[in-house]
Amino acid sequence: MGSIRAMVGVRLEDHNHLKYTLAVTRVGRAVYIKVFSWGYKHGTTHIKDALYTVTNYSTTQFKKDFNTTQRKKLTENCPLSKLDITLIFRLFQFPVLCGLRPGDDPVWNSSDSLEYCIHAIKERRNELAHDDIEMTPEDLVAKLEGLETLLRKTIEKARIAFNVESSTVSSFLQSITTQLEAIREAPVPVATKEEYELEMRASIKSQVMEEGGTESVEMCSRTCQLRVASWLMSGRAVDPTLVYANPTIKRDHNQIQQRQLSVSESQVEVCDILRTGQCDGKRPQVILLSALSGMGKSSTIKYILSIVQNDRNDSIKGTEDCDLILYLACRDCVFSSVEQLVALLLPRTATRFQPDQLKFALLSLDLLIVLDDLNELPDTSLCLLVEFLKTVSQGTRLLATVSREKASSIERMFTPQHITLLLDIEGIPEEQTFTFLQRTLQHCIVPQSTITRGNNDLQGLLGLVTSLRPHLQDHLRSPEILSLLALSWTHTLDPINTSSTVTEIFMLVEDLLIHKVLLNLPGFKLLGISSHHTVSSKIDRFLLALSGVAMECIKRGKYSVEVKDIEYLTQTCIDLDLPQDYMISAFLNYTYEDNNNGMGVVATASPRQSVSFPRTSTLHFYASWFVLQHLKDDDVSPSNTIKNIMGLKQQESSTLTETQISSFRYVMKYLVGMLALKLPSQLKMRTKEIIAFLKELGVSRASHWLEYIEEVKVEPTLTHLLIMEEMGTVWEVENSAISLTFLDILRRRKIPDHLTISTGLSWVPSNFPHLKEVLEVCKTSKGMKLSLHLYQHYWLEKEQVSDDLLNILTRGEGGGVCQLESFAGRLSGSCIINLPTTHLTTLALQVDMAMLTSLNTVLPRLHHLYKLCLNLDFSPETVEPEHVPHLCINNAITSLSVDIWKVSAVSVGWACDVAQALSKVYDHLALRRSELTAHACSRWWVSGLQMRGVTAASLVIGSIRHATDKQQKRLLRDAKVIGCKKVEWIEV
Repeated sequence: MGSIRAMVGVRLEDHNHLKYTLAVTRVGRAVYIKVFSWGYKHGTTHIKDALYTVTNYSTTQFKKDFNTTQRKKLTENCPLSKLDITLIFRLFQFPVLCGLRPGDDPVWNSSDSLEYCIHAIKERRNELAHDDIEMTPEDLVAKLEGLETLLRKTIEKARIAFNVESSTVSSFLQSITTQLEAIREAPVPVATKEEYELEMRASIKSQVMEEGGTESVEMCSRTCQLRVASWLMSGRAVDPTLVYANPTIKRDHNQIQQRQLSVSESQVEVCDILRTGQCDGKRPQVILLSALSGMGKSSTIKYILSIVQNDRNDSIKGTEDCDLILYLACRDCVFSSVEQLVALLLPRTATRFQPDQLKFALLSLDLLIVLDDLNELPDTSLCLLVEFLKTVSQGTRLLATVSREKASSIERMFTPQHITLLLDIEGIPEEQTFTFLQRTLQHCIVPQSTITRGNNDLQGLLGLVTSLRPHLQDHLRSPEILSLLALSWTHTLDPINTSSTVTEIFMLVEDLLIHKVLLNLPGFKLLGISSHHTVSSKIDRFLLALSGVAMECIKRGKYSVEVKDIEYLTQTCIDLDLPQDYMISAFLNYTYEDNNNGMGVVATASPRQSVSFPRTSTLHFYASWFVLQHLKDDDVSPSNTIKNIMGLKQQESSTLTETQISSFRYVMKYLVGMLALKLPSQLKMRTKEIIAFLKELGVSRASHWLEYIEEVKVEPTLTHLLIMEEMGTVWEVENSAISLTFLDILRRRKIPDHLTISTGLSWVPSNFPHLKEVLEVCKTSKGMKLSLHLYQHYWLEKEQVSDDLLNILTRGEGGGVCQLESFAGRLSGSCIINLPTTHLTTLALQVDMAMLTSLNTVLPRLHHLYKLCLNLDFSPETVEPEHVPHLCINNAITSLSVDIWKVSAVSVGWACDVAQALSKVYDHLALRRSELTAHACSRWWVSGLQMRGVTAASLVIGSIRHATDKQQKRLLRDAKVIGCKKVEWIEV
């Protein structure tokens, strides 16, 4: 935490920094204005009007090129003297205005040109955004001398570029020198009266800091503890730092869309929350952390407090200048005055000072106020908090958690008076799952010594979570749900295990979360046992109504809930005497709106609101539950079919949209699992109906049918007779379908004639625990035609190789019995040499130079190879084209596809040389993540290939540059000279 400095005010180092800031912003801007006025080509025409002289320049493009403030200045025709450095710099980048090169031209960054000088001034302006810059007097002199040299150089180059008279330039240069000397020699001001008064009051502030700091640390040590499912009161309460795993935190979705932020720009690390600014760089006074229930809002707050209050500030940045950190859990809190708020934040310290003394001290300190569940405050207290923040010091900040449904309305309450930043917590990313489960089992549930015994096996739990991820991805980002799985994993009465189905896990999780809703129901804990049973029965009836709403959503092909459905659920709550706001917000995600005075929060849904289930899989689950409840009546009459229960006409399947088809597939998946668990007597008959319906929905791939087989593991006869016969003899199995069930089918039941195995994740045992065993079975399957595609290794992997998987098929007893027809991945040179050559028809490899040399030795033996795809792990720094071997293939038989990465204007000649060295004939030639424009592709890439005698039937350009339809058509016309019939432009 920060401390009161001995001298309050501006230090000498700060004055030096301020002087340099003034020099850059005042004198640098003056140079910008002068150079722009010299170069402006449109006389008295307004700048905005000049921009619109560009062909096809539109209002949409104007909005993309300039932000709201900039557009306002240009629209209002503000004089140049009113424009800032950032805006003038942006204007320089439009050739139509001053004739300089476009903003994406390399000359701005890599050439000793006027453009480069202009950019260098802007870079100096950007450096000033860093708060940690300190300057000694000597540093200031050196900085100002460097700045003056740059400004003079800029003016001289502008004189030449725009043909300005020497006398005009000379007088302006003298003006610059005068201004910089005046700034350098300006005296440091003496301390002000206000600073002296602040220094006199430092004593009482120090006492409040000491007393309040001690109390705050003690309070946090008592309250900032984590436990597995706190509402169950299960497991040990531990320090958050022992179990916390960093979640995915993103900026508000609207900001991401409006500003077209990249993934890296939109994400925020936990350690950076307090120093993250708005997209325009402004430092927020209020930071709101929003998330769905169970996604880790409170855990994040408690983790930050635990780190900071224990003086581990190296992990959490942005608290260095905080004088005092205050924490309050807002649930069940009410206050109607600032004094009451202060008493809640520091109850013990509040008794030791006069209210006005304590209030004054706190208002003059730089506070970090941390509030958990801010949305739980009543409207009056929330409004008072907004007013209170108007009176605190400028360095005071508020960090608070809010529910997802109330986030937008609370943000609007703060925004008019305070700069507010809204961040969304999206749960634990996949790479953090192992860490979180390990820490949870170790610290919260069982002693460390028993982790590896029985059902406590961490690897077994991780394997289960990995197998569930493709189906319950949204759920498995929730630390609450992961904790519940870990708790159930160690539960002796009703354990889950590695063969638990998706439906079993889903039902377990939903039952526990429903139990959470029940326990948190207002007044529930005060009821007797008989009343508990009555309330539970009412919730079951509410859930039946909710499941009907879920089915209606799926039939409409929309994930949002309509107003009439909200009204229906509201009336159901009224009829059952359940609190409607609490029940609906517990199961649905919807946004609260401001009331008429704009200050309060209304806790009911309105027709203007977007209401939906919190997760798509939850919507599917409850729709399945709806069907199951109607099947429990044991009505097996012809009219009581699954399609009739869902309200689908016999011929309606052909008219369903893609969204509806996908949803109904998931509904059937969960329904099969529910029948196996809850209604086994109807399993066989209803499965026949489900299979017929799925065939209407277009289910045909083996991977899809395997998902349903997974859910009916309890009845192997059924899976063999009913579902497996739909799989045919040609199977394509991908990712999560490479499961224990699939392995069991290969071992005991059925071997396909042709099997394609594809993986989209990196090959590690935790991602595909059964892949090696599957390949062992395939190896000994006589006559099977096998395709093995490891796409992550082919496209992205730079270190690992796929050798161990291919060696299973080619070495040892029984090696080579199956026929390997197709392979994609990344192999070492020694493994490439030992490729099975007899049946291989398609080969896709990521190769470096050493691998390519090995490949060239085996290519002459691949007599049936009709397609070769190479993803080159080459760069100009690592590969010289003259060392690249010519591929030993017969182009009349084998089509060649090659991908080259990150080609720029500098390296395009190198890429042409590499392409020529490999082959003169290509069926498919691709540039991935290149920096070339469409014009550059025509001028350098296509022309370069033509000059070297290279032909390509099709070109793919993956570029960071945009290309219009017209430019793409021009590129295709130009590419015909190399025999190209198709060009695909992919903007990345």
